[in-house]
Order: sequence, then structure tokens, then C-alpha cells
Amino acid sequence: MVSAQHMGFNCVFIALACYFTAALVVFIFRSTFIYNLLSCAAVTLLDCLLYWLFFVLIGGGSGSALAFFAFYLPSAVYTVAVSPLLYLALKPLKNKLNKVEKIIAD
Repeated sequence: MVSAQHMGFNCVFIALACYFTAALVVFIFRSTFIYNLLSCAAVTLLDCLLYWLFFVLIGGGSGSALAFFAFYLPSAVYTVAVSPLLYLALKPLKNKLNKVEKIIAD
């Protein structure tokens, strides 16, 4: 996040991705396990692809295609593979913190 090489790319990308996925939950979709898994996979793959495109491929170098298939794509796949476990581990905490107090109108 603080590397001088990518000039805050991940911070801006993650902020925009969080905004758009949250807006989709508010206006179009429900927050379900499948939606969370698909949005995590899409954002992760897009982040790795855009980072590789902007900072590795455009930066030049003869091994940029190899770097994508040897490092960036596997790291995205591993992140997507672990995300359901992390979701299931954090779901009880989310449920505990997001208690809505019911107000009974007389």
C-alpha cells in the first residue's frame, strides 16, 4: 500500500472497488455468500490484471508475460481460493457487530 512504485494504485483501486460493490449491494443485489464470493473474485482478478498492465507490462521488460502467469495470476487464484474461508471465519463477527435493535411501536 505504501510502496513508491505504484503511487497508491492499490489504495485507490480498493477504495473504488469497495464503493462499487457496496453500492451494488444497496441498490441491486443482496449480500449473500455467492455475491460476496463473485465480487471478491472479480475485484481480485481485476486488481492483479490492472496492476500487471499498468506497472509491469507498460514498464517494459522481456519477462512481463512470464511474470503475469508465474506470479500475478497464481496470487490472484490463491487469494480467491482462500476468500471463502475468510468469509466464513468473519461472518459470525459481522453478525455480532451488526445487531439491529428492534423498536416496537405502540
